[in-house]
Amino acid sequence: MLSLSLQQVTTVTGIPEQTMRHWRNTLPPLKGLNGHRATFTAADALALLVLRHLVKVMGISVATLQTPSERIFELFRAATWSQLAGSLLTIDSTDGTVELWAASALRFPEHPAVMVPMASFAREIRSAWTDPDAFDDQMELLPAEQAVSRTGATQ
Repeated sequence: MLSLSLQQVTTVTGIPEQTMRHWRNTLPPLKGLNGHRATFTAADALALLVLRHLVKVMGISVATLQTPSERIFELFRAATWSQLAGSLLTIDSTDGTVELWAASALRFPEHPAVMVPMASFAREIRSAWTDPDAFDDQMELLPAEQAVSRTGATQ
């Protein structure tokens, strides 16, 4: 499993380190990830990217996202990458219910909800990972059959 450092997550998500420090103190799923040696999963990076969008673009406060963030991280950590990339995240504004829907099984919520198509976020994270210099220190952690260069040759 890919393990990302705080610096790598801030680079991939575009969240400044100071903001990450605040979020790590505010959002329950991040509270145990303290210090410079904190590690994050790819699912965590994707969840953070979604939260950044909700806060920065949609104007939802981080405090409002405290409870939904627990379910967002739980759902993302339990899903495969292909499941996440082809899904829709809904956050019910009435009761705070968070659900991840496969496009083929989409059921529209009964109340106003925030719906976040995941494809663009998945593409953004994936394109950040294709930067050959972004995760050089992680390549040595991957088994040889997974450590593939940009040209497709095994390293």
